[in-house]
Amino acid sequence: MEPPAPPSTPASPFHPGQPRPSGGSRTKPLLIGCGAALVLLGIAAVILVVKLPEFVDWMFTRLETQILAKLPPDVTPDERQRLVDAFDAAARAIGTGKADQAKAQELNSVLMDFARQGRTITREDVLKLTRALEETAGKKPPGG
Repeated sequence: MEPPAPPSTPASPFHPGQPRPSGGSRTKPLLIGCGAALVLLGIAAVILVVKLPEFVDWMFTRLETQILAKLPPDVTPDERQRLVDAFDAAARAIGTGKADQAKAQELNSVLMDFARQGRTITREDVLKLTRALEETAGKKPPGG
């Protein structure tokens, strides 16, 4: 008498008497999907790092345009130019990762304050924003 032939697939751990159904692995599609997601995330991270300066420049240009359109009439041409220069310097510093992170957080607070609905911008606000932009860029304010 011959011993019974072992089953072609191992028994299921949840149903020891029954062999696993054949027909391929059920984890293969899951592994392929996770692998594809990781590849896409990697590509997105590389694009973000490579394109960060361009994105920051675009964002700061939009902010600058909106703020310059709302400047009060008592802002002098020199103060206006200093603000424009500060926007450029801050965008460069943040885009290249050279910005002071604590100062960048302060700048974010100033910008959020500017974004409130119905808020009018004063000359003092412009000077405060200019200082925040310059500090974020690591520039020393004129005369300071």
